[in-house]
Amino acid sequence: MPQGGDTRNGSAKGGDAKGGSAKQGGSGKRPESRKTGLDYQGMLAANTRRLTPQRRAVLQVFLDNPEQHLNAEEIYKLVRKTHPDLGLATVYRTLELLADTGIVYGMDFGDGSIRYELCSAERHHHHHLVCTRCGRVTEVGHDLLDRLEEEIRAEYHFHITNHQLMFYGLCRQCQEAEARERAGEQAQAEAAKQDGAGKA
Repeated sequence: MPQGGDTRNGSAKGGDAKGGSAKQGGSGKRPESRKTGLDYQGMLAANTRRLTPQRRAVLQVFLDNPEQHLNAEEIYKLVRKTHPDLGLATVYRTLELLADTGIVYGMDFGDGSIRYELCSAERHHHHHLVCTRCGRVTEVGHDLLDRLEEEIRAEYHFHITNHQLMFYGLCRQCQEAEARERAGEQAQAEAAKQDGAGKA
């Protein structure tokens, strides 16, 4: 399923992971995101892991494309723009490490690949609207399940650390496109009907 729209996992937008990535990646600055509020170098250090140049390069792709949901192959294409010697296997290993340390997490939107997103300092991840026609993924910024979590804790005595919620359907653009298609099909059917009546 192609990805699109708000987070069309396009290497197009992300493809401009500009030369600045390389400069920033080589700097001594601790990579962190204002959006997530996390200190990634500190998180790696807490897990006895170093922020190697390869890991910094992969992490920089996320920082440069904060609204994207990228799979390993897309991250590989972007990171090679600034680090052409970095291999796909290294990207996979780095993503596994970043996921294990809580820096990124993977999601399956039903397109056959795991897509990754930066974790945030907030207690929960946000939710997603997934268009089954074009693959557009739209983020829902606020948590919709706080009350349900409280009920689950009370009834099942279960300590919830996180959750993911996805809604599948049609985005506005695809609803409009389908409406146009139906109108066109109806017009063709009516024209064929009238043509057949005229010949009779």
